[in-house]
Amino acid sequence: MAEKLKIIPLGGLNEIGKNMTVYEYGGELIVVDCGMGFPDDEMPGVDFVIPGNDDASKAVALYAAGMADAILDGREASEAALEKEVAAEEVVEEVEA
Repeated sequence: MAEKLKIIPLGGLNEIGKNMTVYEYGGELIVVDCGMGFPDDEMPGVDFVIPGNDDASKAVALYAAGMADAILDGREASEAALEKEVAAEEVVEEVEA
């Protein structure tokens, strides 16, 4: 079974000094200050700025892993719901026959 991403908020967003979140994945803890920089008009095409420190690549990998987990969980839930729907239709067809 794939490891899950655990998100631990340490404070509310938009509260200066209290907007930090801890991400736990694969035995590692990464603390992210949600007060990241936002681009100005001189940076077209950039949605937000990721600091260029040693942990930046780990943070991006962590976000990507979390998104991948969410996509896979959604896919599994969708497939399970579809299987139940098909099974229910087969039962209805048998009863009508």
